[in-house]
Amino acid sequence: MKKVAAIALAAVMSSSIINVSAAGRIENIMNSISDTQINILYNDSVIQYQDVKPVNTDGRVMIPFRVVLESMGATVEYDDSQRLVTAKKDDIEIKFTLMDDTIYVNKNGEESTVKMDTPMIIVEDRTLVPIRFMSEALGMQVGWDGDTETVLVMDYDDYFEEFENLIPNLITTAKLGQNTKYNSENMTFNVDFDTIGVSQPISLDFGGELNGVYDDSVKSIDSSYDITYNDETMSFDMDLILNGTDVYIKTDLIEKIAEKTTDASIKAAALLFEGDTWYKIDIKKVMDSLPISESDKKIIEAAVLSGNSDDIIELLKNSTSTEGDADFDEVIMLAMQLDAYEEIDKYIEVTEKENGEYSVLIDISEQEFSDIIKTITGVNDDSVKISLKANSDYDGSKFTSGCDISIEVPITETESAKCAITLKDNCEQNNNIKVPSVPEGAEDRTQILIDAIN
Repeated sequence: MKKVAAIALAAVMSSSIINVSAAGRIENIMNSISDTQINILYNDSVIQYQDVKPVNTDGRVMIPFRVVLESMGATVEYDDSQRLVTAKKDDIEIKFTLMDDTIYVNKNGEESTVKMDTPMIIVEDRTLVPIRFMSEALGMQVGWDGDTETVLVMDYDDYFEEFENLIPNLITTAKLGQNTKYNSENMTFNVDFDTIGVSQPISLDFGGELNGVYDDSVKSIDSSYDITYNDETMSFDMDLILNGTDVYIKTDLIEKIAEKTTDASIKAAALLFEGDTWYKIDIKKVMDSLPISESDKKIIEAAVLSGNSDDIIELLKNSTSTEGDADFDEVIMLAMQLDAYEEIDKYIEVTEKENGEYSVLIDISEQEFSDIIKTITGVNDDSVKISLKANSDYDGSKFTSGCDISIEVPITETESAKCAITLKDNCEQNNNIKVPSVPEGAEDRTQILIDAIN
């Protein structure tokens, strides 16, 4: 919940570009991919060739080893007398003899060998090697996109390091107080939603307060909410205890809804979720049951398990598939996020004060936000109006932040929807605070929730 300013801005920016064809890195990728040859995409850059190009031999893509390995950041040396190639990247060194089928790998002093199932080939006096074996030996992930005939090579360590180097202000903001054990938190929020120029207007006011206490493994959040929908108000409470992916919940929400409806299914649900009883839901099982991508599941699970850390890079790492084959859609999404975060970073002002204190200020007008979206997506659309003001202060034992977001989206030429969001968050270090224990005997409602959703 904490560090609202930077995280909220990142979320708004990312969600604003999901359904458009992005410019920036994505544009460079798509403009560089050729439809007349096999492409090699390393992180978010398409490798260019001066002479011999990759070839496909029985399902194995063969590459001229020097240009590709050097383009991936490796240092390449060749001993002509032994026909021995040595390539070094970070803490990994690989060696192989031209036209041999064995790669010798040395990682931090530990040696191993990789046997290639595809022999090297000679094309125009150049030795071509199978890219998958070379890349994986250097600790990278490899994948294949048949639609664009592109080999994907991802070095996630290098890529996330690039993230950190390009967005220093956003990273600093997100990491403020990261090593401080904040175990007390209060957050208030309010959301005003209204339709304008609509024959049957909708007005929604949603506000609440959340009070949380944390230790190393368990979170406890007590919250209360008020919802006003077209002049009719409903209030309810919700208590949560998070222990890993298990969520324990106690709320009178369903009972309150059941009081205002004649729907038999909701009234039946109220009997299964009584307002004064603790229930258990396994979030991982719920996520596994949903028809969403593995990447989205990882993002949600990472958010649940993130603890007191709002480190953007760590959340990205936790939500990214760093096992198995590299995936084209995931590569594109990461490049899109980097474009968005890089634009965000330009509007963050971080001031370091005495004694390790910091203040952060973000102020983006509607026109500036429109310019940002145009830079990222290549789309000039002033019909969507977004503005944001946010501030954060950190003094070593306390973190406070506030955020005001205004969004107006057209529905038709004469109709629009407007939303104003206000957030205030306070985190404190309090070693005397005690986290409630996990409720014993809580009734498991995981399968009921899965059945209801599906």
